[in-house]
Amino acid sequence: VVQQPPSLQGGVIDTAWAVLSTMLAGQPTTEDAAFTEVSTHTAVGLIAALAEYTLASPASYAAQQPAMAQCLLQVARTDQPGLKREIAALSPEGQQIVQR
Repeated sequence: VVQQPPSLQGGVIDTAWAVLSTMLAGQPTTEDAAFTEVSTHTAVGLIAALAEYTLASPASYAAQQPAMAQCLLQVARTDQPGLKREIAALSPEGQQIVQR
């Protein structure tokens, strides 16, 4: 079970999401398709898992939602077809959670 430690500051979490978004933005989309595909899969999977956890404990990760949304936007800019594939591969509930 994922649980945010009480001493972890919100800014640290936002920074982690920013690092992931920056990594995605820095990828050349045409040179290494395998790296882009794996990065898209990882980002969508992480966001889906955290978003699902947020439903069970809204106060725990609600502050991350804007940063997760920004990360998804970066994934869409970097690999829109891959993002569509990854979201389509989620369960219907997972798709709804990620699309919120």
